[in-house]
Amino acid sequence: MGLDLRLPARIIPMGRRSVTGRVIVRGKAIGCESNLEHDFLVRLAMDPTVADVLEQPVTIPYVDMKGRRSRYTPDFLVRYVCSRQTLWEVKFADEIKTERKRLKARLIAGRSFAAEHGLRFRLTTERLIRAPDFKNLTFLRGFLENHEEPVVEAAILAAIRREGTSTPRQAIDTAFSNDADRQAAIAPLWRLVANGIVIADLMHPLTMTSPISARDP
Repeated sequence: MGLDLRLPARIIPMGRRSVTGRVIVRGKAIGCESNLEHDFLVRLAMDPTVADVLEQPVTIPYVDMKGRRSRYTPDFLVRYVCSRQTLWEVKFADEIKTERKRLKARLIAGRSFAAEHGLRFRLTTERLIRAPDFKNLTFLRGFLENHEEPVVEAAILAAIRREGTSTPRQAIDTAFSNDADRQAAIAPLWRLVANGIVIADLMHPLTMTSPISARDP
């Protein structure tokens, strides 16, 4: 069934007590209310399986632990390229432990709503959001929207494919013969990695000597 991703159900307020901001994901500025939500959006921006995102997507009525009527708004609705939609709740692990009783009714309501509407419901914490690959994702995000440079990138890919497995430094040195061209090729190479055209192990720090390979055309 799915939900409409055009308008949020709740507008994030601007205030001194909360950290608010926006992250560009698939050409849209998505609002967030904490540093952890910001980092979650960075991860979504770097995930090629993500097609669209909406913050504060739907408000769900529920009864809290004291029997009072209340409302709950999940943090994000994510539509994936396979058309599957998932409601995401973002929380610090310590908050889940200390607020377990208060959160329980909300999470049950979220899961029930998702099941009724053909969605998935997921809870995530900093343990997954800020996994070892996160520093690399943050670094590569700066190259994600760079303009394509077809001639330079084709030369880099040809050099990598000739070697099978290469490194950024080796690929650039093979593709270009002078220092100016080699320096200018660094950003296009990282753009290729950011867009998944060149493959690297993001669970280890990216350097100019990291192993890389070219994705099959």
